[in-house]
Amino acid sequence: MPTSPVSTAENAAASAARPTVAQALLVLAAVVVGIGGYIALGTALAIRESYIGYVFVFYWLSLEHGKTQRLPAIILGACFGLASAWLLQYAVHSTHVVLLIPLFLAMVAFAIVCLVLSRLPLVINTPAMLILTVFTIPYIQQAAEFSRLYLALLFAAGYFALFVGALTRLAARRRPRQT
Repeated sequence: MPTSPVSTAENAAASAARPTVAQALLVLAAVVVGIGGYIALGTALAIRESYIGYVFVFYWLSLEHGKTQRLPAIILGACFGLASAWLLQYAVHSTHVVLLIPLFLAMVAFAIVCLVLSRLPLVINTPAMLILTVFTIPYIQQAAEFSRLYLALLFAAGYFALFVGALTRLAARRRPRQT
């Protein structure tokens, strides 16, 4: 069966963009060093809620491709998601549960409408919904200390921004200059 020129061109483009085994191993080494450093520094600083950093760095590097200009929206969205999840935790343990659960649901409804209409995208965005989803999981809700989660989020954002920035500068120096 003959192949079409379009599919051949698409396959060639996909092959050209595919990393080599050596590049994949280099990425693996960077991930191991980055996560190892994050764990070591987080442990040394007694940051107990550091698991939020894994959600943050996965989102930033996988979906935003490590673009530093996206960090403010990611961080603000994550803070909104944490605030919303905290409201649920507070509501469930409050004597005003009958008032606070509808407030929580109204906040989530408002956020969904804003997300669909692309309103307030600096704060109500995909990272906000990701954090809201993860941190309203009942098992996490039982033990989460939201004040510590904010500190852990800021620690993770700072650590990984510096780490990725350093790797980016190192890679730029090692690239052959084009003349």
